[in-house]
Amino acid sequence: MNTKKGFTLIEMIIVIAIVGVILPLVFSIIFVVLKQQARIHRIAETRRQGDSIMSFMKEKISTQVVEIRSLGGAAQCDDPGDIYPSSPSPDGRNFYFLDADGNIFYFLYSSGNRRITYESFTPPPYISTALNSDTVIVTNFKIQCIKKTFSSPPLVQIAFDVKYRDRTPTVDEGEVVLPYRTKIRIRN
Repeated sequence: MNTKKGFTLIEMIIVIAIVGVILPLVFSIIFVVLKQQARIHRIAETRRQGDSIMSFMKEKISTQVVEIRSLGGAAQCDDPGDIYPSSPSPDGRNFYFLDADGNIFYFLYSSGNRRITYESFTPPPYISTALNSDTVIVTNFKIQCIKKTFSSPPLVQIAFDVKYRDRTPTVDEGEVVLPYRTKIRIRN
């Protein structure tokens, strides 16, 4: 009785062919899953920072602001029909907010590094805090105050877009841009 141990050449070729077909499929599935995970991470980080910026600005303005002033010190948005600033790029450089204790603060947009910073001139120390990191940039930032009628409180309008800054972009990854818009009533 002659018993063979091992595989025949045909069996080996069939196994290699099956592995040759299955292995690329497995790697392509893993690649697609990793790309989707990276996109989900970009969306989540963009949303987290955008929500954080908007939440911080809304909380500061709605709970602390009692007056809005121009850089020259004149009160703004205190007459019906006022829109300030009315310039084409209201990026926060034209006015500041005053709280009940007389402390000054404002939100400043820097188009160079595409960041929003919170600047506060409360009693020392001077505070300057970036509200977004290097991974998420802010574009189309606008902040204005509006007073519609004599009896209505001033409204602060804030609008901006947040975008994930991808260091190694590829064509098929897509771009993550989320818009943020709000109006905040100033308590008197």
